[in-house]
Amino acid sequence: MNMDQFPGLSPAGKIFIGRKRRAAHICKTCGHVIGPGTVVIGTFEGIFGMSNPLYRYKLEDGSHADEFIQVASWSSGPCHFLGLRIDDGTELLWTDEEIEEWL
Repeated sequence: MNMDQFPGLSPAGKIFIGRKRRAAHICKTCGHVIGPGTVVIGTFEGIFGMSNPLYRYKLEDGSHADEFIQVASWSSGPCHFLGLRIDDGTELLWTDEEIEEWL
């Protein structure tokens, strides 16, 4: 059976976002929860034409990090591996070994 698979961000990217992403907080004026500032910056299509989002994460220091398609390998369908590009140009990517282990 062919299907899209979404390993998503690399292990290093997931750790980075977990540590550096701007946290949600409560507005002192209205009491609403204000989100962490994650917005959709683009999309990519899967095997059956389904649209999938790519996100920009606002970070604690005011900068941001953007998801991008690093590679789409094939294993009974495309496996969408996402890289993470930080404002300063740093990229957190899947290693070849991590991709091979996932596949």
